[in-house]
Amino acid sequence: MVSVKIWHCEIATKVTMKKLFLAILILSLLFATFAVIPASALSATESEKSYQPHANGYTLHSMVDGDGNPVGISFSKSYFGASGIAVSIQLYSDPNGFDLGFWIGGNSLTDDQLATRAKVVEFFDWVDATTNAVDAVANTQYNGQNGLPTSDIYRYNQASQGAELQIDYHTYKMLSIGREMYQLTNGAFNPAIYRLVDLWGFSSRIYSQGNFGLPYDREVTFAEWQANGYPLPDQKYIDAFSNTAFTDFSQSAVTLTEKDGNYFVTKNVAPAVVDGVKFDQWLDLGGIAKGYVVDLVKQQLAQIGQTRFFVDAGSSSQTYGFNSTGGNIKMSINDPFDEYAGFFPTGLVGFEIANRSVSTSGQYVRKYTTNGIEYAHIVDGKRGAPAQTGINSITITIPDDDGSNYWACKADCLSTAMTVLGRDGIVDFCNTGFFSENNIDVLVFHQAIDGGKQVLSNMDQSALTPLSDSWQQLSWNLKKVDGHWTYDGNAELIELPKTDYTWLLVVFAVVVVALFTVVVVARYTTHKHKQSQNIPFVKKDKFFKPADVMVYIVLVLVIVVLFSVFFGENDQAFQNIQTVSVVDMQTNQVLFMYNVTRNEYQVAEDCPWSVTVTQTENGIVVRFEREFDGEMRFNQVTITTGAQPTAKMTDSICGFHQDCVRNFGTMTTAGQTIVCSPNYLKVVTD
Repeated sequence: MVSVKIWHCEIATKVTMKKLFLAILILSLLFATFAVIPASALSATESEKSYQPHANGYTLHSMVDGDGNPVGISFSKSYFGASGIAVSIQLYSDPNGFDLGFWIGGNSLTDDQLATRAKVVEFFDWVDATTNAVDAVANTQYNGQNGLPTSDIYRYNQASQGAELQIDYHTYKMLSIGREMYQLTNGAFNPAIYRLVDLWGFSSRIYSQGNFGLPYDREVTFAEWQANGYPLPDQKYIDAFSNTAFTDFSQSAVTLTEKDGNYFVTKNVAPAVVDGVKFDQWLDLGGIAKGYVVDLVKQQLAQIGQTRFFVDAGSSSQTYGFNSTGGNIKMSINDPFDEYAGFFPTGLVGFEIANRSVSTSGQYVRKYTTNGIEYAHIVDGKRGAPAQTGINSITITIPDDDGSNYWACKADCLSTAMTVLGRDGIVDFCNTGFFSENNIDVLVFHQAIDGGKQVLSNMDQSALTPLSDSWQQLSWNLKKVDGHWTYDGNAELIELPKTDYTWLLVVFAVVVVALFTVVVVARYTTHKHKQSQNIPFVKKDKFFKPADVMVYIVLVLVIVVLFSVFFGENDQAFQNIQTVSVVDMQTNQVLFMYNVTRNEYQVAEDCPWSVTVTQTENGIVVRFEREFDGEMRFNQVTITTGAQPTAKMTDSICGFHQDCVRNFGTMTTAGQTIVCSPNYLKVVTD
């Protein structure tokens, strides 16, 4: 009986140990999972309890507070054709406007509540009709087919030089605002570069419908696009479409007039001609229309007296009133440096906001990579190519009014223009009277040519709330010195209190290893005890069964993964080249730096060498020339882009021989070096 009791005890112990290890495994996997899930995903709460579709295609929801009480009504619908841009509006109970403390879909409403609901629906009917009206005049694809009206912008784009067209008031107003911002930004914002946008593959013609048929189109399959990106356009089209006469948006080029309450636009721009084919100037109001709709909604809300609201068009054009409690709304900015930002955005920093219009432009969405170089949707008309200024994301906020100054629309234009102007242009604008007089705030995430992640902002840093540890990987590079904003290239990384989980992980690992050891010893001791007692079936009972082995292997793998995630160093030796630098070995001064992915280079202002850069089909060739003791020396570095960028010293006169050319191979990964000792030059990859 005793031996039987012991046997049962041993079986129970064995099963318990297995369950314990399985529990540890599950906890480990959960720990790893929660470590990578955004905090917002863990704290999401239900905010909409009642749903009511509308005949016009939009939907209404009742919004509730933390106690489940209705506090407002939200509206949503997608517009702007195939682009599918969502317009969302949230109205909260307001002593100056609507009292929305009822279920929008409720059946037992009082007469006052029924009257309020009718007024709310009337307001949203107006929003729907107005947004459709703006879409109908501004959409570049509305050509009268499929029952759609022919838009004003489509008619202008199809018109020849000298044509005068009567246009809608909305078209006239948007073009007028575009003209104002074109002049303010010295052409950095320009509705007249739509041919270039189309040429580079970012127009709705290419994006939405896949239409091909123009002479400059490069038709590719989806597989080819995924593998190699969109083929780059021929230089002859870039030159023709970026000609300043062709992209002119001044009054003399695109003439706007008002006659007896009617509005007109005249196309005075001569067509571009390539290989005998004429291409008329095209306009695009995509950078204006969303903000314009937001401003129109704000104007209507001001007439109603509603002061607590949130209006959003496409998640990039927004205006904020007070929220349901009367406090400020908290908004967050996504991490633009995350390689998955365009698909799975995570919050980087947040701040409170009220009574301001906001526009955010991000270069991490709508982009492709060709030959290792990234091309995004904001195009620099003067360069004739997508902007590559290192501006990953920019947010403009402007104090709101009744919508009459169209600040949401102008913020959209500014965020686009600032991306084109780049770091120095942003600093200049921060110092202009336009920014200071209108209390305009800017929050920019910039990547320097050396890969450093920077914040350029005239906001108070203490007003920002970090939402991710990635915030500590940035430096704050815009400083105010003697009342003047300046760029500080040597700013230190932002310091924040760090939560150190090292001790917890060490304890966890020690406990797991100890338990593992105890189980192995216990199993071994038990097995020997069984053999000594001649317990039945012991000889057939293996020391480790396959299931046990699998559990132990998986557990070890979990431990290895955890340690690699939390303790592993990022081994640069196996990373692709991001930048190539040429350094003076005597002074350690960086004379030249080339950012491979952005196809952008920078030469030190006081570089003692004469530097010549020649663009090639798949990269650049850099030549350094300098006189040593009356003898001219030179080094030539060839850098290629593509799936695996490379750097190689391809020619030199070093005074003695060419060791830097002959003895050093092609650099293909980060962390490699080529040295030319006689000329005191060093080439470094990062």
